[in-house]
Amino acid sequence: MFSLTAELCPNPRVTAWSSFWESPDDRPQVSPHCSGTATLLGLSVVSVWRHVNDGIVSRPIRIGGATRWVLDELIEAISAAEAKR
Repeated sequence: MFSLTAELCPNPRVTAWSSFWESPDDRPQVSPHCSGTATLLGLSVVSVWRHVNDGIVSRPIRIGGATRWVLDELIEAISAAEAKR
């Protein structure tokens, strides 16, 4: 199963955010922000939206004026991509 580590995500803000919780059950269910989602996937923000439009990545949810992705859905997309290679 996919796990967010410093090797996979060198951005210290995202890595620090993910390591704040001691177990996966403690983590939040949504990604931090659009650029954090892009970093998690190793893509640009434009490419994230392109993947959303192509159906590769799930559509985000809106919380107030913020755009957030469901973290488990992003992990499923990464796992599906790993299975295809």
